[in-house]
Amino acid sequence: MRKITFSQATQEAMAETMAKDPTVFAMGEDLARQGGIFGQFKGLPQQFPGRIIDTPISETFIIGGGVGAALAGARPVVDMHFADFIGVDEIFNQMAKVRYMFGGQAKVPLVLRAPDGSAGGGAAQHSQCVESWFAHIPGIKVVAPSNPYDAKMVLKAAIECDDPVLYFENKILYKEKGEVPEIGEEEPYTLGKARVEREGCDFAILNADVPMEIFRAMDIPFVVNQWWAAICGAKRMTRKYAQLMTDNGYRNDLNSYDAQALAESFDPDDHKLDEEGNPLGPW
Repeated sequence: MRKITFSQATQEAMAETMAKDPTVFAMGEDLARQGGIFGQFKGLPQQFPGRIIDTPISETFIIGGGVGAALAGARPVVDMHFADFIGVDEIFNQMAKVRYMFGGQAKVPLVLRAPDGSAGGGAAQHSQCVESWFAHIPGIKVVAPSNPYDAKMVLKAAIECDDPVLYFENKILYKEKGEVPEIGEEEPYTLGKARVEREGCDFAILNADVPMEIFRAMDIPFVVNQWWAAICGAKRMTRKYAQLMTDNGYRNDLNSYDAQALAESFDPDDHKLDEEGNPLGPW
């Protein structure tokens, strides 16, 4: 294992997928000139000349152009600079509906990278977390990794996916370091599949993004998607620890969940009574 930052992990994911597939390219504001406003594209313009493209300051153009490129056979990665300025029409009415409207004949293998959250000094228009808005749109996948390993493997899976994926990356996490296996030794990540982060015996928490890191630091025995965190209020709920996010419902995906993993987190003994009518369970 080695320790790298969240930002470095996304750079590795981009470099590896771009080296593997010549149809992958990235476009957005200041990507080639500056390596991205948070340095998340640093070194890629030199490594892949002509495939890291600077655009005008127009979110409508960036997302719309990405949709067109994806329909034409490319695998674009479009960067939003700040998630606060995401163009809703191109997502809601275009990328999310194309496959359905054309009867499955077209696909939109596009990744929209969206730095969100507060990182200091951003004020009202550059500090919002808007991922929950998009988690309710059918036809797109929404992910929000919480650590460098997830950041790399989820981004690689998103780029290789034939459906549009919104990849939210909290700005607070960019400088956070975490363990990542050596290149080539990682375990592939599947969108829609939960990964058990840690085993436990008392309750379940579903989480993603920065809250996931908070729970991990607190050493709580079980984690899953932040929109399900109310489960914590009911003790003796589960026997395992899973981290569920956006599109896989646990861990990294926000708009679906791994029903099998969730079901397996419950112990059937938690719902049984002894001969005197007292509940059986680990509590």
